[in-house]
Amino acid sequence: MKDLQSASVHLKEALKGNSDAIGKMVETHQELVYSITWKVLGNREDAEDAAQEAFIKCFRNLHKFKGESAFGTWLCSIAYRTAIDLFNKRKNRQARYSSLTSDKNHSEEPAVSLQNETESREIKLILKQAIDALPTDEALMVMLHYYWDMPLREIGQVLNITENNAKVRLHRSRIKLQGFLKQVNDLEAF
Repeated sequence: MKDLQSASVHLKEALKGNSDAIGKMVETHQELVYSITWKVLGNREDAEDAAQEAFIKCFRNLHKFKGESAFGTWLCSIAYRTAIDLFNKRKNRQARYSSLTSDKNHSEEPAVSLQNETESREIKLILKQAIDALPTDEALMVMLHYYWDMPLREIGQVLNITENNAKVRLHRSRIKLQGFLKQVNDLEAF
């Protein structure tokens, strides 16, 4: 509840042009916005450009935010559309790589054995490859839902699809991931 009140205060202050409030809002959402733009664009420079442009668009149009969704959802949809626009402009169709496996909350413990650490890295690499094999929008849905815990309703808003469509597409993406992971497992059996 305190986080919602804090976000509301920051939003009201940002609307007044308070640069500290804008800074807090950027700080709160920058990792998610960058993850979205990176997932769509596949390289650091373009993702950083798109993330920066998304924040600029957001704060220029902050007065248009009606509160019909969470501010973060509204910002994510701006980031997604900005990244898609940049992708289409630059026709940058290189391979996509996900930040899904980045260890943002990882802290190394000396007691962890080298074997367990190696196995964990291999699992993350396999999962990353499976997600990267999905089309961009499906990979983004998986990332938003499982990595960022975004509800299907909000994912639908970000991608401009219905909640039901998001549910169906996420289910299909999971089936594709299961198929890929089964193939990997079958190959390792040899």
